[in-house]
Amino acid sequence: KSFVQGLAPVPLVVDPQEMNRIVEQFPLDEKYALADDLDTEYRRIERVIGEVENKLKELQPFAGIPFAVDKIRKLKTLRAFFGVMPRQNFVRLGQDSAIPSTAAWEEVVPVGAQSEKNAGDSLWLLGACLPENEEDFRKALLANGFEDIALPQIEGTVAEQIKALEGDFDELQQRVKNIAAKVESLATNRHEFLILKAFWDDCRKLAVSRTNCAQGKWVQVIAGYLREK
Repeated sequence: KSFVQGLAPVPLVVDPQEMNRIVEQFPLDEKYALADDLDTEYRRIERVIGEVENKLKELQPFAGIPFAVDKIRKLKTLRAFFGVMPRQNFVRLGQDSAIPSTAAWEEVVPVGAQSEKNAGDSLWLLGACLPENEEDFRKALLANGFEDIALPQIEGTVAEQIKALEGDFDELQQRVKNIAAKVESLATNRHEFLILKAFWDDCRKLAVSRTNCAQGKWVQVIAGYLREK
């Protein structure tokens, strides 16, 4: 509808025979079941799309991690640390006597980044040590401005997980388009839907009017308005 049509809707004029035919023969239950199924499926897909978008948002900051994060979590004989540290402090770690001799660390260069272009104020650090040196190594790292970052609970690399989620997102979007196409097919029956709605609205108004009437055993009084012509 246009804006003007919305302000001044045209009354629905229907032939009585057409209305009776639609009320008696139109497969409303079938159309309703289809519309209800489409609505349920759309809401479910919309919820899953939101979950996928949230996961992608959470993983995006870790997209450049070059290693499979689940392998770090599965280490048994070592204690691993991953986080961010000021670059100037990282350079001085080798001279820190508080760091256990069994500890090792390295800068994690994001995938696709070149070392000369990765010279920001901070960097990713991956460190490891023996279990018995975990507390001393952690204190030494924290003293040098290290901030621990919890790795995502995923299998494989973050980039692989993001790619899989993006594939899921594209598939879900296509399913939404398929639902939209089926909904558009229902629009071909818009005329019948309007007639049925008007019919039921009239039935409801008639039922309400009956409750507002003064009625006795032989007489029923109705008050209202009629068009002059």
